[in-house]
Amino acid sequence: IKNPSRDKVIALAFGLSLDLSETNKLLKIAGLSELYARIPRDVILIHAIKNKIRLLDTNLLLYEKHEKVVE
Repeated sequence: IKNPSRDKVIALAFGLSLDLSETNKLLKIAGLSELYARIPRDVILIHAIKNKIRLLDTNLLLYEKHEKVVE
């Protein structure tokens, strides 16, 4: 994929069951911003990654908090 979106890279990280460090490294390699603990949406994503929550369940959490789901 040429110039993948941040969400595509995050979805890939979930699919590969990457941990937080690996996810941030993948985002950095893709030229995208790493997950940041002061951004509300990123906090949910960080929590999900650390607790090995599936992407479907993570999207439910995001939706409940009125945040954009990972597409």
